[in-house]
Amino acid sequence: MSGSAATVAVTSTRALVEAAERRGVDVDALLDAHQLQRAWLHQRERRIPAGTAMAVWADAMRLAEEPELPTWAAVELGWGAYRVIDMLATSAATVGEAFELVSRYFGLVHDTIALPLTERRGGASMAIVNPAGRRIPPVYVDYTLAACVFRTSLAADQPLHPVVRLCRPAPGDLAAHQRAFGPHLQFGEPRDRVDFDAELWSTPMPARDPVLQGLLRQHADQALASRSSGPPAALVDVAAILSELLPRGRAQIDVVARRLGISKRTLQRRITAAGTTWTELLTATRLRLAENLLRDPDLTVDDVSVLVGYAEASAFHRAFRRWTGLSPGAWREQV
Repeated sequence: MSGSAATVAVTSTRALVEAAERRGVDVDALLDAHQLQRAWLHQRERRIPAGTAMAVWADAMRLAEEPELPTWAAVELGWGAYRVIDMLATSAATVGEAFELVSRYFGLVHDTIALPLTERRGGASMAIVNPAGRRIPPVYVDYTLAACVFRTSLAADQPLHPVVRLCRPAPGDLAAHQRAFGPHLQFGEPRDRVDFDAELWSTPMPARDPVLQGLLRQHADQALASRSSGPPAALVDVAAILSELLPRGRAQIDVVARRLGISKRTLQRRITAAGTTWTELLTATRLRLAENLLRDPDLTVDDVSVLVGYAEASAFHRAFRRWTGLSPGAWREQV
């Protein structure tokens, strides 16, 4: 999807929130703090800015006192929550075809994350990447891969135990990952990916239905085509203008509107129509700019904080951690 603020289907945040609630978290207060409504979590077509989702996840994990909450959430989410993708996996002829369908249509779930497949003589691998090269928060890697593997296991009506390789360090408690993925876990890897041997890749699916699959693919193709049109083109320019204005301390909506040659009210309407807010757009652009600046070894973290428009370094640190799951310094070391 083109545009400056990535969005994600609300399903994953619903899974996190419901998992947190089962662990005693006051989710109404949690959602209210992020200006979300509980009813939105059950509107399957609703999408929310990716930055908002990550902020909710971080708070849910902290309040539940469960660092592996995303992986548990993927396991505990009811079957059918991902509707078309769940049904596509069920309709497949083999485990390999099920993952091919999940990979092909993952754009229905997230705008800027892909699950590319690489087939080889001995099986196949499925990675998780941001095509623009941006880092994916480890919590979202865990959730996404756990959801893919565990839900395909449900569709296959048997445990699937691929080799799961994760960049993150091993958690103190492996229970969630073993439940989602099985025993073949490797941490501290250079890339996040799932490896399938030839036997597992060719395992037959018990409810394969080529007729149903054809109908579902037609629906999914139409939905992807609709999403690819993206938000109004002006929002692409907004990100570029903000990236220029942030280091100058002039990232105000009226300044951006003037640069675009439109009124502030018109710009606000376009932002709303794109399914985001000025605050979300500004935050997303700030943090993407921060990632680029942190790659420059000549800039200190405090320098980056100022250049992306934070008056206090502590506020930048908190925002960056909500976005990526890491402090700016730790993120820089990993990159």
